[in-house]
Amino acid sequence: MPNSAVGRGNVVLVSSDSPSAVNALPDMNAPEGFVYVSVKTGISDDDYVQITEGLQEGDTISYIEQSAAGNSWMNMFGGMGGETSSQPSGSQRPQSGRP
Repeated sequence: MPNSAVGRGNVVLVSSDSPSAVNALPDMNAPEGFVYVSVKTGISDDDYVQITEGLQEGDTISYIEQSAAGNSWMNMFGGMGGETSSQPSGSQRPQSGRP
């Protein structure tokens, strides 16, 4: 998973209809339709990190990535390594879908 998808404190933003959403962190405010879940990480490099616990098959994760030009994009990964979609973060609530 991209490093930027894992927040401080090892949390990941998932859609509220994802299987892991049942483990939502109640004290964290997430955008409508999303929840934060705690994860454990494994090996990583400059770009990616391994998630060893906290996510399940079928989860749709979402994160905001900063480009070199400073533009933000909301990225969603469906099905733990499935297809990726992007849309500007300033637009309406991200639409989640599963491949």
